[in-house]
Amino acid sequence: IGREALNTRIDQLQKHFGGLSFVVTGSIEHHHGYASYQWVQPATAKSGEVLGWDVLHFDGDLIDCAVMFIPGFDELDVPGFHSR
Repeated sequence: IGREALNTRIDQLQKHFGGLSFVVTGSIEHHHGYASYQWVQPATAKSGEVLGWDVLHFDGDLIDCAVMFIPGFDELDVPGFHSR
């Protein structure tokens, strides 16, 4: 995805999650054009802690595929994401 598409998606997620913060935990691992990292959205008064991890694939210096794993994701009802 190009920068514009990625920024649009990040904007949608930020609006949906109402300004919650996400913190990368540990190191970012990379190997043969892939990077992965775990993150946490700390608990707030409205929700419990949310854990997840992302795997990115790069084509040169651009991300061409991003996959997010969140246990219990379907219950979050994130716009633009559908279960398969």
